[in-house]
Amino acid sequence: MRAVGLDGGNAGLANHIHVERANGERYEKENGKLYSVQLGAGDRYVIESGGGGGFAAPSLRAASRVADDVRNGYVSPESALADYCVVLNDDLSLDEAATMRARS
Repeated sequence: MRAVGLDGGNAGLANHIHVERANGERYEKENGKLYSVQLGAGDRYVIESGGGGGFAAPSLRAASRVADDVRNGYVSPESALADYCVVLNDDLSLDEAATMRARS
């Protein structure tokens, strides 16, 4: 179940569980029920916890703070553009002119 957003914020991501086999294969079930899976040497059981829901519309967040979030690894450059309408240069610096165009 995803955490809901408030005041126009987006929902958070849901938790996700999967097994990465030593040979590179990935095993997952849509419902996340992996209790019957046998792990072998070198296999990994991966748990990804979802985040909380956002508060307010993402496009209202200061573009400079979104750029900081990207540089700190909290947000991907793709999400900065798709979710926050923030355009970054190749060096992850803020492209203010392009961001203003994207947000208009």
